[in-house]
Amino acid sequence: MTELLVNKRGAALLQDPALNKGTAFTEAERAALGLRGLLPPRVMTQDEQLERMLPGVRGRPTPLDQYTYLMALHDRNVTLFYRLVMDH
Repeated sequence: MTELLVNKRGAALLQDPALNKGTAFTEAERAALGLRGLLPPRVMTQDEQLERMLPGVRGRPTPLDQYTYLMALHDRNVTLFYRLVMDH
């Protein structure tokens, strides 16, 4: 895996949807990036996050509702958004 150098830490990093991985940050990444205490304690892989998001998308009654749900995800976590769109 390629290491990514970022100039943001803590809350600023979490507010950047292009860098935010949500709960997928590893323990080492959380320590190095100043994220301890800013995320739930349990690390979830991107696969686990994806499985949690799918019912939310599929449960929306109309395409417009699905779009709105997906755009809200995009605003928070671009990586997970594209993973969900590409895989499903």
